[in-house]
Amino acid sequence: MAFTALETEIAALTGKVDSLYETYRTKAQTIDQSVANALKAIPNNSKTYYLNAATGDDTNSGTSTSQPFRTVKAACDAVPVGGHGVIYLAAAPHVYDIDANIYLRRKTIQFRSQANLTTGNRPIIRQRLSADESEAYGFYVQDASLSFTYCALETATPTDLEPMPFDGLVRRIDLMGAMVGVLFCDITLGTTSFVNRSSGNSSMWLQIYGSTITRSTAGRGVLLNAAQQPAIFGVSNNVLPEGLTYSDLVAGLKTDATGRVYNVLSSTEL
Repeated sequence: MAFTALETEIAALTGKVDSLYETYRTKAQTIDQSVANALKAIPNNSKTYYLNAATGDDTNSGTSTSQPFRTVKAACDAVPVGGHGVIYLAAAPHVYDIDANIYLRRKTIQFRSQANLTTGNRPIIRQRLSADESEAYGFYVQDASLSFTYCALETATPTDLEPMPFDGLVRRIDLMGAMVGVLFCDITLGTTSFVNRSSGNSSMWLQIYGSTITRSTAGRGVLLNAAQQPAIFGVSNNVLPEGLTYSDLVAGLKTDATGRVYNVLSSTEL
């Protein structure tokens, strides 16, 4: 009798264990599915887009060379806030006009030629003016990072050849910092600046490496206008216009009583 009762008790306990295991397995499957659904719901903030000034259309997806965007603005706007975008540009003779202001807030954007061309035939990103030439269009960078690789970059020249306020192809705004990088590019300076440190209290970081800087015939533009607030200026292995130094290509330098520049921290003497 005792043995039979023990068997009955063991069988009952085994049944409870099996029931608990089945409950655990069911719950585990539910949790796993919930986690999988949550992961699928997380947006992919890393984007790759393609531009083609000839065949592109801003109603395209921009996600392949067969469905390219046409304008720089469309590609930049497609990168989500807080995200990272690599934008590939079809090479020259393609010209990408900056004919509207582009606002980059909390984004990291890299422009690259579709062909990593060390010389010649680079896609051209060209700054444009409004019809009445009262405004030079450009990138407004706020708490963001913007870089160019194997591109040709051109700033604008108004008809009257006069400098314009807040004129940079790239401008930093508001209270957050910004970074601009240029790698193996051609920069042609018109009358307007390449980077204008236009407003706000945080620093602007401009780095240029392995690039060729020229000025157009009427050009008086600078690489960096730091008149408003502090900036960091890192340069190396660049070719400058004949007879000019980096000091000639940075505006708004402020010096103390000893002649030391205090509003620009630079890797070269200014």
